[in-house]
Amino acid sequence: MYGTHPPYWYIIAGLPAISGVILPFFIYEVIQTISIKDTQRQKGWWSPQLSLVTIIVSYISFHSISSHKEFRFILPILPLVCILSSCAIDRFLTINPKTSTTSQSIKRQQKRVRRRFVLLGTLIFILNYPHLLFLAIIHQRAPIEVNKAITNHIIKLNMMTNQSEDKQYKIHYLMGCHSTPLYSHLHIPMNYNNNGGKTVVDTWTLDCSPHCRINSTCESDDFISNPHRFIMNAYYGGEDNHCENKDIEDLTCQAESNEPDHSTLRPMPNFLAIYDNELYFNDNDDNDYNAKDVIEGRMGMYQIGKFRHSIKSVSIQRIRDDSPRRKLLYFDVHWSNDGILRVGFNTFVISIAFDHMVLFSSVQ
Repeated sequence: MYGTHPPYWYIIAGLPAISGVILPFFIYEVIQTISIKDTQRQKGWWSPQLSLVTIIVSYISFHSISSHKEFRFILPILPLVCILSSCAIDRFLTINPKTSTTSQSIKRQQKRVRRRFVLLGTLIFILNYPHLLFLAIIHQRAPIEVNKAITNHIIKLNMMTNQSEDKQYKIHYLMGCHSTPLYSHLHIPMNYNNNGGKTVVDTWTLDCSPHCRINSTCESDDFISNPHRFIMNAYYGGEDNHCENKDIEDLTCQAESNEPDHSTLRPMPNFLAIYDNELYFNDNDDNDYNAKDVIEGRMGMYQIGKFRHSIKSVSIQRIRDDSPRRKLLYFDVHWSNDGILRVGFNTFVISIAFDHMVLFSSVQ
């Protein structure tokens, strides 16, 4: 249910992915280790490097038996890969005493080692740190940011009230499976409720468990197929039903014969998180649905935050501009009103569009 891969997947995909730029050094050291010409193995048939190679090969071999494979399953051997790679890097940056017999040859070797060090250091920096900054600052930051916003909003609400009873806030995440860290980033300190009352956070995420994957269609699948219809079914019992939610006392609605079973309806949330591309939906029949109108209009919620999640598209355009500043070295970075990052360089403009997570609230 969660994907399968062939037995050799860790060799062609898993190990290269976790090794990154040090992969060539790792392969070189493995070849040197199993080679008879290795200087350390001439003293005996076993070596520390061979111990590491044996552990890595055994670990990957046993994990390759399972059909389901993930990169994180082989992360424990990454330190061993780094140790083996460092042996090859040490050879790459060490002066060879056999060819350094005179002072001139030693100086040439030192210059060569310095150039190699600069080249290797620059290569490692370029191939690692831009990815690190992108993953740490930009990519998929919204799930944590939205929980921080919810926590801060609840803290402000608690500080403005003088009630001593416990408080409960309902938070609904209308998005795909495993899209949020949930309770691990929803901590409300007790001392922010002035009179000692506890704050209880009750969350709802769409079901995508193995049980529903086997027996029926999951809630997450229903939501993705038509977000507008899912919201109407979850909170109101259907597209054409005019009954209000079970949290709202409406006795006239209960008398209608076509009333849905209120026990199956979801209670109205205090906070609702959803991706912006789910707010406006167009089905296969070219019908447009606006879930935002339902959330803001019928559910009575208002938007309190919008958070960048991941890059949706990148486009490059060339503009015609004969002004003097364009003929010189021109560089400009700015965010447009529609949330698109535009980077201008001379006559070229790079536009980067992002997916966003939108947070709604019914409490002020």
